[in-house]
Amino acid sequence: RSWSTTNPAHGSSPSDWTAGSAEGAEAAAAVYSVVESAKASGVDPLGYLEAIIPQLGTCPAAEIERLTPWAMANELPVYRERLKPA
Repeated sequence: RSWSTTNPAHGSSPSDWTAGSAEGAEAAAAVYSVVESAKASGVDPLGYLEAIIPQLGTCPAAEIERLTPWAMANELPVYRERLKPA
């Protein structure tokens, strides 16, 4: 299956990942939470997502703590807030 049809993990298509639906709002909130947790831990959010996504389907539930941003902080790029142009 491709992303253009459905996301097997969520049973929804990418077009549903908007706040235009309850499911989209929940998906957006989960992504925002992960990104902000990475930032708060001093970890680059994109680097964090790239590191954990391949491991999510194979990580045993008992070991999920090792995939948190604070547990991986020493292994990932440091978050540097991008300044907005004036």
